Amino acid sequence: SIAACFSVDIKQRFFGIKSDATEVRMARVTTVVTGLIGMLISLYLIAADSNDVWDLFLLITGLFGVPIAGIFAVGIFTKRTHGVGVIIGIFVAVIVSYFLQGQGIGGAGSPFYISIIAFMTAFIVAYIASLIIPTPKKDISG
Repeated sequence: SIAACFSVDIKQRFFGIKSDATEVRMARVTTVVTGLIGMLISLYLIAADSNDVWDLFLLITGLFGVPIAGIFAVGIFTKRTHGVGVIIGIFVAVIVSYFLQGQGIGGAGSPFYISIIAFMTAFIVAYIASLIIPTPKKDISG
């Protein structure tokens, strides 16, 4: 579930393991927040002026899901990428995708076009940012 992924992969990794009661409380909060986000997205899809829900689904996935795929690809195909570069890549890709959705320049109204641009933007920006910004030093002495 999303609560387990958030708790183990993000919270425990970056903030440490707390008491069982705190972990359960965080899982409940995560479940409620993601449920509310899902309901808000559903309300947006209902209220949108588009007759084609599939296009809306592709636009939303192109805005958020595709940049994450670009980040996975940069992690697989390069060795120099680090967390700061990845975060910069995701933010820039989401912003570029958002503005492309509203412009309609040269086929930018197509969800597939936006997805390609979002993927490439996340990949390229994350890689370049990782090259420019120094790698955080880790203490590996044991």
